[in-house]
Amino acid sequence: NFDSLVALAWLANFKEEKHRYLAAHILDRLTYRTEKMTESAYRRFLSSEFRSYVEDIQGKSGENVEGWLNGLKSPGCAWTKDIKICSVSVAGEHGESGSQIIRMLTGELFSQSHIFPIDTTSLSSLKGKIILIVDDFVGSGLQFDKFSIKTNLREAAKNNHIIYAPAMSYYI
Repeated sequence: NFDSLVALAWLANFKEEKHRYLAAHILDRLTYRTEKMTESAYRRFLSSEFRSYVEDIQGKSGENVEGWLNGLKSPGCAWTKDIKICSVSVAGEHGESGSQIIRMLTGELFSQSHIFPIDTTSLSSLKGKIILIVDDFVGSGLQFDKFSIKTNLREAAKNNHIIYAPAMSYYI
């Protein structure tokens, strides 16, 4: 259930009429997902495009899709040990819905061992990892810019594979 009051509150963030108009158009074209739909979309992404990407890098990803997904849920799996997942938002931050996605994915799709604590550690401390950054929505980019600076993402990208996977989709 999409709450129209939430949409109106979000639109109020835009001061100029032309920005509100564009934002309203974007809202109109979004595909809204329930938690189960979001989980299902991530499961599909993880078992197809993401798995193929990891296979291209590592040359291994389990015997089949079921084995691959089980590997993501297992803390000691050899072919998923270099995968780390984090959110653009951190716990306690205003609008921490990216962290909510992390909580949703932990257990069903990822073991806790894959979660990277960006609250306490810079991404640039990782070497040779595949970092999956999840978010609830691609917005203005301001939150991602702050995240990028705080986590030293530019430096992390030199030694790791970075994948950004927001949950909200937009169609044309």
